[in-house]
Amino acid sequence: MDTFNSQPESFIVAESQGSVVGYIMCRIEHGFSDLKKLRFAKKSHIISLAVMPDARRLGVASGLVKEALAALQHLNADECYLEVRITNDAAISLYEKLGFAIARTVKRYYYDGSDAYVMAKELSQGSTV
Repeated sequence: MDTFNSQPESFIVAESQGSVVGYIMCRIEHGFSDLKKLRFAKKSHIISLAVMPDARRLGVASGLVKEALAALQHLNADECYLEVRITNDAAISLYEKLGFAIARTVKRYYYDGSDAYVMAKELSQGSTV
């Protein structure tokens, strides 16, 4: 709730015919860049992205990420990162199409012991996402 109260622009819900079909939650953090640049950065973190099964492959996730990235640029974030299960080929492909690249692997990131990729994207101020 604290994250939402401080940055409501980065919490976005997708609706279709009056029903929620997806959402994205983000927050701003400060830390070392995930883009192999030895610098301290204002980083946006995509915490969670979900789309209802019957709304998948319709552009909902892509639209949510694009809207969130635009909001995060407005908040002057330098870059954006997220974690994704290394076996989630559909999500990895989506993120790559949106300009994210694999920055590193985190071993045993998920509760079941699965690994995750950290994927990151530079956010250029003043450009469109």
